[in-house]
Amino acid sequence: MKAKFRKKTNGWIITLLVVTLIALIFSGISSTTTAVALYMVWITVAITILNDYEITDKGKLKGNGTVINIHRIQKVIHKTNGIDVVYNRKSNSRIRTRHYTPKEVDAFVEQLRKINPNIKII
Repeated sequence: MKAKFRKKTNGWIITLLVVTLIALIFSGISSTTTAVALYMVWITVAITILNDYEITDKGKLKGNGTVINIHRIQKVIHKTNGIDVVYNRKSNSRIRTRHYTPKEVDAFVEQLRKINPNIKII
């Protein structure tokens, strides 16, 4: 049951990434090590922001730099700009919340509920 969902990215995010890349290129950093480190940070941020959400065959939700076990998701809260997923990593760990902005919110939530029908929708 593998599925991918595109993120709803705003134009200003892509513009900001392009502007920071141009600033890095023309900044005239004299140290090669510093320049490589800054490029690596930029690439990591760009991949995290632009990468799609993925639901794997093993019941994992990948995206936003995290991997969540779908069976640990307790509820999904609908927001105006996406959804909040409330989960815990282990059975006795604290509750965590992660925000997702898929283009197709209903299909995204439906895929999560196919794997874990106990997810509450708020």
